[in-house]
Amino acid sequence: MGLTLRHPISTVPAPTTAGLLMEATRVFGDSTAASEWVNEPIPSLGGRKPMEMLGGTDEDQRRVFTILGRIEHGIF
Repeated sequence: MGLTLRHPISTVPAPTTAGLLMEATRVFGDSTAASEWVNEPIPSLGGRKPMEMLGGTDEDQRRVFTILGRIEHGIF
């Protein structure tokens, strides 16, 4: 008997603008600060804006959420 995936990885939805803003608001504790962060060039993203990265590759999207996680845990 082989293993059958019921939900292939390709069906996982890409992060949305709303999802990014919600996560950034949670991390920063303030929607204004979150909105500013997602729309400003970030050096660790090669000078790109987090909001722009959502339309990029899966790796680009992961980088944005990884950086938010690092900010949350005081690594940045």
